[in-house]
Amino acid sequence: MPLDWENKVIVKKAHTKTRFCTVPIDDPNSCHKFFGKYYHSGETILVCEPSRNSCVPYIILPDGVISVVMRSGAFVGYWDAGFHVAGPFTEAKYLVSKQDFVYESPENRVLTRDNANVSISLSILLKIVPEHEYVQQLVTNVSQINETIDANIMERVRAMGRTVKAREAYSLRGEQHAKGMLEHLNANLSNKGIMIKRVIITNVVLDKDVADSMQEKTIFQFKNTLERKRFAYNQRIKNDQEEEIKAKQIKEEERKDENEKAQLQQMQKTKEIEAIKAKTSRIRSEWKAKTEALIDSINAETDLKYNEIVAEANLVETQIVEKATANAAELYAKADAYRATTVANAEQEVAPLIAQAVQLEGNAQASLEKAFVSKRKHVEILRQIEAINSFVENKNSIIFGEQKNNLLAQIESFNMVNRQSMPDEQALISEVPQDLRA
Repeated sequence: MPLDWENKVIVKKAHTKTRFCTVPIDDPNSCHKFFGKYYHSGETILVCEPSRNSCVPYIILPDGVISVVMRSGAFVGYWDAGFHVAGPFTEAKYLVSKQDFVYESPENRVLTRDNANVSISLSILLKIVPEHEYVQQLVTNVSQINETIDANIMERVRAMGRTVKAREAYSLRGEQHAKGMLEHLNANLSNKGIMIKRVIITNVVLDKDVADSMQEKTIFQFKNTLERKRFAYNQRIKNDQEEEIKAKQIKEEERKDENEKAQLQQMQKTKEIEAIKAKTSRIRSEWKAKTEALIDSINAETDLKYNEIVAEANLVETQIVEKATANAAELYAKADAYRATTVANAEQEVAPLIAQAVQLEGNAQASLEKAFVSKRKHVEILRQIEAINSFVENKNSIIFGEQKNNLLAQIESFNMVNRQSMPDEQALISEVPQDLRA
């Protein structure tokens, strides 16, 4: 069943030392919810004392604890977590937590080297480690843990206070002193089953009178230093202003000197440039005269050479023309003679052919005369038919008279006669000799 204080929230008073204690519990497996909590008077629960049901032939131990097992009040040993078969007189008398605990030791008042009171507060992180004999002694008398830790802390704090004077007391919060405290506590507590993991010096406070005196002295020193630095600063500003004025004067004089030097150099350079320009103009005139003379000489030589070349070219041209004229006359004479000879030979060869062609032409004309007469007659009849057709197409025309004078009858009779008596054109063409058809 739950304890009467289990669900209460208990807060430790500020600026009080940590005190470890032992509390009785019912179920050993619920011990972890008690470790590290505060008990009635603000003590930190370090050890739980579970009750044992003697009718159960076993013990179940939780993990993360040091189990101190006793039989009939005599120490048996440290059992591991898990299921254990046990008789009715064997019990896990104490369960010690293996977790880390914060142990606070505030306001440890000691004397400095100049006998000034100083209060040093510190906080340590520790844990209980399994030891064969001493853990058993610690759990049977938990207040001994508090006394042991306090005694070792006070011993080291006294040594720390005697190493400094009052004005140096605030330097005790440094890492070096915390490291020394850690080494001292581990050296003295490691054989008692307590391991210190970290030490922090949280506060160092001097007595009010000493602190006020040191503060007034510090303020006076600060003001004195401030006045001294202000005077040095003002003096430095004046010196800087004077140096600035001197530097400006020096730079102004240097600037004037440089301007004069620059003007003098500019005048010298101007004279040199004018001399170079005059020399350049003279050289340009000389070279121009030389160039013009050389050009005239080259032009004269060129004209002379050109005239010579032209004369030679005209001579060569005349010779070539004369030679070409003679050759052309000779070629013309040869061409005329060849043409006359060729024409005579051709006429001689063509004369029989021409006579034969004339004869064939006469034969062809005699053969075609009959066909041409029929053709002309046919053309004349076609013209008459065309005239009659145009007359027939005229609606205003009137035909009257006897049958023998009927124009339409005459036209039809003409067409019948024409179709019977007109020779076939292909028959006429076949009567033409073969050599004249082409």
